[in-house]
Amino acid sequence: QNALRLSSSRGFLQVRMVVMLSRSLLRRSLARSFSTGKPEKIAMVGSGNFGSALTRILGQNALRHKEFDDEVRMYVYEEMVDGKKLTDIINTENENVKYLKGAKFTPNVVAVPD
Repeated sequence: QNALRLSSSRGFLQVRMVVMLSRSLLRRSLARSFSTGKPEKIAMVGSGNFGSALTRILGQNALRHKEFDDEVRMYVYEEMVDGKKLTDIINTENENVKYLKGAKFTPNVVAVPD
């Protein structure tokens, strides 16, 4: 890096831009090297506080980025809350009323039992 700084400022900028561009292309190619060409599916195993918080973020990001399928599945241990199945509550109210009350999921989040 010091050797580059000793060269002319114009040459330094050209070399720096090439290095930055190469890193960017490398990162992109490595990140997508496993892709099948179809939108990637997203799933969260677990629906506790942490799983629900992450699912909220995943749901928002899935809608925002075309690389991902819109649906985000959250695998939930089936339990009863006030006489209703937790998965039914999550799917109708878009909220995990037991573990993350007051925090709404995006409509693309689907709770799947077990």
